[in-house]
Amino acid sequence: MRTSEPNLTPAHDERTSRTARGTTEWYTPDNPEADELVRHIRGLSKAILEVLLGVRPIHSLTRWLSPSVYTKLEDRAALAREQYRGQQRRLTRPAVFVSIPRVQTDHHSCVDAAVVISMRNRVRAMTLTLEPHPRTGNWVLVEVGLL
Repeated sequence: MRTSEPNLTPAHDERTSRTARGTTEWYTPDNPEADELVRHIRGLSKAILEVLLGVRPIHSLTRWLSPSVYTKLEDRAALAREQYRGQQRRLTRPAVFVSIPRVQTDHHSCVDAAVVISMRNRVRAMTLTLEPHPRTGNWVLVEVGLL
């Protein structure tokens, strides 16, 4: 996803809310830029989960991850491979549903999102912090948390 200058102007409707930190939720169904970012967040969330399950190579996400996040996910994926070593396990992509993320922004450069990921027998929550890359303008994941 490429943006020259992210327009993260808060939308003003019934879905806009203020939080204690002063952040504003700005996702609305009629904001095309927000729709594109929501699609990016949902796809990135699913891809990260697939990396952690061992069915997607980490290098396929290089352009969307900061070096620190890449290293952490690479280490976590290695632990998962170690755990499943020796087991007869099919490497297939799981059926995953990623909810519409709750997206908030503190400033015009940082986006925080939270998604709920539902699999057949498990539900997980993921938080993501994205910033635009200084040269390309692509959204880059700078922090991720998974419960």
